[in-house]
This record gives sequence, C-alpha cells and structure tokens, in this order.
Amino acid sequence: MGSLLMSTEWRQVTKSLSTGFHLSDVQHYVSQIQACALSDATLRNYHSVWNTYTKFCHFYSIEPFPATPSTIAAFITLVSFSVKSDHTINNYLSALRRLHVFCHFDVSAFDDINVKLTQKLS
Repeated sequence: MGSLLMSTEWRQVTKSLSTGFHLSDVQHYVSQIQACALSDATLRNYHSVWNTYTKFCHFYSIEPFPATPSTIAAFITLVSFSVKSDHTINNYLSALRRLHVFCHFDVSAFDDINVKLTQKLS
C-alpha cells in the first residue's frame, strides 16, 4: 500500500484534487492519502491488531465501533495478559485509534481518563 505514493493511481488522485473539487470531495480522499503514508509493515501490523480487536469484540458480544472507553480498557487489559511491553500495548492502541480515524469514527474514547489509567497500569 505504501508503494501507492508513486503509482499512477496516486498521481490520478492528486491531479483530481487539484482541479477544483469541493471540500466534501477532497475529504473523501483524506483516508486514502493517510493510508498511503503508512509502510507495508505498519499496515500489516495494523491489520493484525484490528483483527484481534474485532475477534475480542465478537467473543464478548461487544459492538466494536465506535469503541467506548470501557471496551478499549477491557481490550488493553486482555492484551496486557499476553504481552509484557508497554510499547506493544501503545502500538495496539495506536492501530485501533488509526482504524477509527480511517473510518471517520469519534476517537475521544481513546483520551478518556479510564483508558489512560488502564494503559498506564497495564
């Protein structure tokens, strides 16, 4: 996906944007442009986290999107049982937040004090 930055498709997107689209038309491409900025390895990692998160939600019959502070805190807690690195937990949160951004979901739950406390104590 990262290689899209230099591809013909990318040039077509940027050419289309420079021809006077309305703001709503431009906003349509924001997620695509942001996704192009990520390396293939980062995207693979994100997909792995997203898959883990949706399985977690399915197993516990939780509506995955948009995530609530309690869902995020529970997910962090479960992840912390299997990983010992704060860095890994932060990567999981970053990937999950990025998914919300890409899908235009509210991300305020990630800044909730209960999420921050759980993240700190995990």
